[in-house]
Order: sequence, then C-alpha cells, then structure tokens
Amino acid sequence: MKRKVGIRPSKFSSAIGFIMGIAFCFFGIYLMFQSFNFFLIIWTLMALLITIYYGINLFSSKGLSLYNMTIEEDKDQTDKQ
Repeated sequence: MKRKVGIRPSKFSSAIGFIMGIAFCFFGIYLMFQSFNFFLIIWTLMALLITIYYGINLFSSKGLSLYNMTIEEDKDQTDKQ
C-alpha cells in the first residue's frame, strides 16, 4: 500500500521563520526609502514570500509541506500492527 506524506517544518521553526521574514521585509522596505533599486525589490518580495510560507505553516492546521514522500507498506506488516 502506498501513502503520500508531506513533511512540514515544526511550529517553532515556523514561528522563527515568520518573525525573521517580517524583520527582513521591514529591512527591505526601510532600505528602499534610502535608495530604490532592483535588488531591494527582489529582496523584499522574497522576504514577503518567506513570511507568507511560514505564516501559513504557523497559523493553519494543515500547512504547506516542504518535502513530499511516498511510503510503501507491506499489507502483512500493516495487519500485524
């Protein structure tokens, strides 16, 4: 029997990633007021995506998986458990 399993970051890791993502967003926005360039736009957009990803994993019960795996189990082993 095959089963698909998604591996997600822990709630603690998601909280740290969410907080750091917010910090990097503020840092990018602050620097954009100093000197507006293409790198800072990319920086801020990537920080926003990271913040959204970890926020979804932190505040939802299902979340988004980091890795997907397929596990194969023998039917005989499943019946014995």
